[in-house]
Amino acid sequence: MWASKNRARYDRSKLRYPSDLTDYEERSERQSTLTKSWNKN
Repeated sequence: MWASKNRARYDRSKLRYPSDLTDYEERSERQSTLTKSWNKN
């Protein structure tokens, strides 16, 4: 079951599309992409 403190973190009701990213998810993805491209060199 969902804990009350986790509901806000995973709430996607304010996003326009299900595939939209929250600010936190976008930052995480951007950091991951930068790290991967940096490690290629």
